Amino acid sequence: MDELGRSMALEGPRLDAERFVALLCEIGGFNRERLSSKFRDREIAKARRLVATLGAERWEQSRRDLAGVLNKNPDLVSWWVGEGSRRRTEDPGFASFLDDLDRRLSEIVMKRGAEGSR
Repeated sequence: MDELGRSMALEGPRLDAERFVALLCEIGGFNRERLSSKFRDREIAKARRLVATLGAERWEQSRRDLAGVLNKNPDLVSWWVGEGSRRRTEDPGFASFLDDLDRRLSEIVMKRGAEGSR
């Protein structure tokens, strides 16, 4: 990882936003419908920040593509990324969970292949 929390590993398969969100929901236990809904609570806010931050910082997901998959405004997704990045630097628990999701997602992608890759 670099100082911004981005992976320094060799580039692996690239996932389209749909596949990225589906896999992350699977391994993170996130409810896709709740991520896309208007529902708001602490749990779903954290999940949205994790998905957006991991996607933007480490998996080359565009905010616009993530917004399309989640039926949200790209500006809102950009805000989630900013909040997630801030939280990653200030909250070791959040940073650790983000790293764990990244590692698990990488393992799944390498094992299954980049189905739906670009």
